[in-house]
Amino acid sequence: MRKAMLITVGTGRNREDIAEGIVFSIKRENPEFLCFFVTPKSNKETLPLIVSKLSINKGTYRVIEHEEADDIQELYMHYDGVLRDIINEGFSPEEIVIDYTSGTKSMSAALFAVGIAREVGAVTYISGKRDDSGRVIQGTEKQVSPNITMLRMAIKLDRFSKLFNSYQFEACMSLLSEFEKKISQETVKEKLAFLESLTRAYMLWDRFDTEGSLKELTELSRRNEGFLRELEIKGQLDRNKELLYREKQSKYSVERIVDLFKNAERRFEEGKYDDAVARLYRTIEYMAQVRLFTNHNGIETGDLDMDRLREKLDEATIEELEKKRSEGKVKVGLVDSFFLLYKLGDEMGRRFVNEFNDSNSELKKYINLRNQSILAHGFTPIGREGAEKLKRIVESYLNDFFPSWKQIEQKARFPKIRDVRWI
Repeated sequence: MRKAMLITVGTGRNREDIAEGIVFSIKRENPEFLCFFVTPKSNKETLPLIVSKLSINKGTYRVIEHEEADDIQELYMHYDGVLRDIINEGFSPEEIVIDYTSGTKSMSAALFAVGIAREVGAVTYISGKRDDSGRVIQGTEKQVSPNITMLRMAIKLDRFSKLFNSYQFEACMSLLSEFEKKISQETVKEKLAFLESLTRAYMLWDRFDTEGSLKELTELSRRNEGFLRELEIKGQLDRNKELLYREKQSKYSVERIVDLFKNAERRFEEGKYDDAVARLYRTIEYMAQVRLFTNHNGIETGDLDMDRLREKLDEATIEELEKKRSEGKVKVGLVDSFFLLYKLGDEMGRRFVNEFNDSNSELKKYINLRNQSILAHGFTPIGREGAEKLKRIVESYLNDFFPSWKQIEQKARFPKIRDVRWI
């Protein structure tokens, strides 16, 4: 693949010093194509010396003259356009080298910034022993190439905390994987691996794989206490593990109710109101399932024990339930679960049925939002207001029938991490 080199050209003390440094750099890189960024003065006085020393033909290099040498914003836009043109001509960014040794400070800064943004293969400058004026002494030149992978990683991964804190776990994983094979520093590699595991843990949890998440979090606690303290999340992670462990112990628990509710809240924060309502609907349904199982001798809505229910319910109710039998099992959904609670004399069931049958109640209206959504049976998009109304209804049932949820809620929160330091 062909290599290209982009170079800022200044005038220096006597033109010769600048020319020598640039020629030294070019010979080290040996590119097939050169692009010189010059001012009117360096074009006339410095560039001819470079061309002469290299004995290069006009067709093998390009000269980009720009009169404005101090407006960094204007220079950045100009240089970026030139670099994009060169890439479009078939030069891969990985095979492009930028030398920012000379030129005005704004020229060098602009080209360096463009190179980082466009992810070129290398940036270099010429250093060496300096005289009393601070200029490199001819004959002592050496080429210096900063580790731009680390620079680029630090810049890009500055976004990691923001993405993690807004639950964009796939984007976090993509950022981390981009640098996984490019970093050689062991301490940085360890931190990347830690962040990948941390991200995976909460991504799994956000997808309801609580067992997988608990496994990841347990391993993180065992091996990465230092990193957890650095990010100031160890306490919250320990609380998260406690909640997930409790969920693991029982299929029906207040902890899982709160977990579902917090998942809905996260979708609400993201503005994904259809997703939020789907989860809120499931939270309401699950509240009924928990109540039936824990308060009424292990009743499960996915396979009702009709023999036991016949001892507690009137014949008409049993007949209605039997109509729902399919493939040998009687299963009931959200509304029927609450009606079953009502028939069993449960206070939560009584409240739900009274509100559901009240024409002025908002309960039925906002529960039906889920059915109208494209994610269920309809085609109506759900807005913030509707999702918020249903969220308040769920909170009111939590407050009245599962009062311990406020304490549990602290354990179900995802941690917010501070900015990550890489060095």
